[in-house]
Amino acid sequence: MSKAKSKRQIPGPAPVMAAPVPKPAPKPRESEYPLSELVKGARAVLGVSPECVMTAFRLAGIGRATEQQARKIVDDFMKQEV
Repeated sequence: MSKAKSKRQIPGPAPVMAAPVPKPAPKPRESEYPLSELVKGARAVLGVSPECVMTAFRLAGIGRATEQQARKIVDDFMKQEV
C-alpha cells in the first residue's frame, strides 16, 4: 500500500485590496426657467421691466436660462450703449 501524501496548502497573506474611492457628490443643478416665467418675475427677481427681459433674451437668442444666466443677459443688455 502506498500512502498518498497530502500536500497541505499553507495560506499565504491575503491580497491587499485598495479602498474604494468615493465619488464626489453631484452638484445640484440650478433650475432653468422659460422666458415666460422670467418675464413674469422680471421686477421681483431681476429688478427690471418685463419688456427689458423680453428684449434682452430675444437679442441673445435664448429661450431658457437659470436665474444667474438671466441676470447676466439682462445686465449685459442694460449696459449697452444706445
